[in-house]
Amino acid sequence: MITGIERILVEVPDLKKAELEYKAFFGGIISYDQTSSIIVLENSAIELRNNPFIEKAKINGITLLDENNSSKPKKVLPKPRGLNISRIGKRIFSRARAPNNKILSIDHLVLLSNDLDDCIDEFGAKRLGIRLALDKTEPKWGGRMLFFRAGKFTLEIIQNNTSDSKRKDHFWGIAYLCSDIELTTENLQRKDVILSPIREGRKKGTLVATVKSHNLGLPTLLIQNK
Repeated sequence: MITGIERILVEVPDLKKAELEYKAFFGGIISYDQTSSIIVLENSAIELRNNPFIEKAKINGITLLDENNSSKPKKVLPKPRGLNISRIGKRIFSRARAPNNKILSIDHLVLLSNDLDDCIDEFGAKRLGIRLALDKTEPKWGGRMLFFRAGKFTLEIIQNNTSDSKRKDHFWGIAYLCSDIELTTENLQRKDVILSPIREGRKKGTLVATVKSHNLGLPTLLIQNK
């Protein structure tokens, strides 16, 4: 049974520069080894992994928490929708303290796909077993969206209607949950992080702010539930 996401893998062209950016944003980073660093949050973790052969940072995979799996990560093969996905039985890193900037957890990860029906098969009951919480179409937000829920983590899959829609599926952006978005944005701005003004979120009862710097170039959002 899938109970959450153990980590999100973010590959970066320069690990030291990425650490400096994310240290301002999160407030704390754990050095894992010479090629990786970890940011531990309440419900998951972000792994920064050095890859000098890429030009810009990209979200390159996830590890699912699967209570029926071993304590070592195991690749899901063949790759669902061509994506780098693993399973593991328990979290390797547990959260010892809240991040300095009061960013508590990952609210959702966004995946762009050109075949949402196949995503239902691959991520849902037919294969990975993640619960499909919602399948909706909202033209003003770009069309059809799927919301898969695992524990306190949501995988949001959006129909890719852009000119590159024939590309393979790819993870696109991350939204982080904070308990007090005004305090969080004030703390981040003191560290020279650039953010949009706080606004009402698409989801009823939420406030959001877009992170415009110190995000490795990845679409990044802060969310507070009212």
